[in-house]
Amino acid sequence: MSDVARRAGVSLMTVSNAFQQPGKVRPETRARVLAAATELGYIPNLIAGNLASGRSRVIAAIVPSLRNSNFARMIQGMTDQLEKHGYELLLATADTPEREVKAITTFLGLRVDGLVLTGTGHSRDVRSLLEAARLPVVETWNLDGPYIDMAVGFPIIRPPDKWAS
Repeated sequence: MSDVARRAGVSLMTVSNAFQQPGKVRPETRARVLAAATELGYIPNLIAGNLASGRSRVIAAIVPSLRNSNFARMIQGMTDQLEKHGYELLLATADTPEREVKAITTFLGLRVDGLVLTGTGHSRDVRSLLEAARLPVVETWNLDGPYIDMAVGFPIIRPPDKWAS
């Protein structure tokens, strides 16, 4: 980082801001920093930045499958929106409750800033992990609560009793 700062003729803080908070750096200065970083092959140490800021700028999502085109569209939509706000998407698939717990445990260990889950039917282990983590959680697809934190999706429409068979 100090080599990049020297090459671009800026402070270490300016280099840090150019990568972490680009809005704080004038466009021409950021361009110089990025050019110097490219020339030197510099890649910021995200772990060090995460420790300093307490934020990873990563949102994790767990979907049951990548074979369903609806999930692919959802993932693309999340990626597009997260990128606009300086976040990256980390993705896992889980088609069993055990796999979901494993993915969530991994994501919590990586200190993601938030988690997106598919559906609202999660095991007690998942609910306990996430309630203890106090992490923003969005459950998607159906709105058949209760929710761990918040939900975005489609209400489940139940037919009137007269339609029940």
